[in-house]
Amino acid sequence: EKPHKCSGCDKAFTTAGQLKTHMLTHSGEKPYTCAECDKAFLTAGNLKSHMLTHTGEKPYICSECNKAFTTAGYLKVHMLNHTGEKPHVCGVCSNSFTRQQLLTEHMRVHNKDKPFVCSFCDRGFSQQRDLTRHERTHTGKKPYMPHTGKKPSVWGITRQSHI
Repeated sequence: EKPHKCSGCDKAFTTAGQLKTHMLTHSGEKPYTCAECDKAFLTAGNLKSHMLTHTGEKPYICSECNKAFTTAGYLKVHMLNHTGEKPHVCGVCSNSFTRQQLLTEHMRVHNKDKPFVCSFCDRGFSQQRDLTRHERTHTGKKPYMPHTGKKPSVWGITRQSHI
């Protein structure tokens, strides 16, 4: 039972405190501010998690590979790499992904959405990384040096290793 209903949308909550916090999303108010960088947050918990970015503390450790994370949520997502679980499934082609963001990016392939536009020639791309790589063809930047000792590469891999 969720008796505390939001007057601004359809959501309902079990406690008045949860509703009060939710109401801030409608007002845009973020009452918890980081003393280090002035970034503001909706909840004290979100601020506390954010503070770890300043201290460098990563208290959540993967039991499989010992990689450390700032939040339990990041660790949980990371664990999917070890289990092989990919809970986010494309409804068009059945490809699956470990994170919702990856599925969202993938869906641009199906809906032909190309929000990343080249500032040199107006060509559109569905992924930011593809735009970045493409723009190097205009600028001539070659930031990657292959391990083979050959010339720097625009692509991050040598053509030969790709083939």
